[in-house]
Amino acid sequence: METSLEKRRKYFVGVLMILILAFSLILVQQQFNQGDERKAVALVGATKARQGGTVGEVLIARSGGRSPDCRPTIVSSCTGTLEVTCRTPEPGTYRFAVDLVRNSVKPLDAGAQALVDIDAASTSSPRFRDAG
Repeated sequence: METSLEKRRKYFVGVLMILILAFSLILVQQQFNQGDERKAVALVGATKARQGGTVGEVLIARSGGRSPDCRPTIVSSCTGTLEVTCRTPEPGTYRFAVDLVRNSVKPLDAGAQALVDIDAASTSSPRFRDAG
């Protein structure tokens, strides 16, 4: 028969294994999220701009030759949708909705709409076709 001490040990080992599993799953999900965030910022940067060139080039020019401050926010990791907000000294903030599954970028505010070539943004970018 098991003693009380043996039951406690088994219980402790079981709880410890569950905690290690949960911690491992959290770390793996964070790695996926970081990859999605990098892909979303890259997809926004590669989108064709209305003025010619890419959105990334225009934002760098508006940032005085420096990299703009682009922050991705995951809307849904299951559907691969993110929102990317880019800030430049002038004229300000640009918000984009990014769908990693469809490889599409859509402007969410007036500044982004003025910047993005709508026809090019709604179509898939072959450069990112296998970026899943």
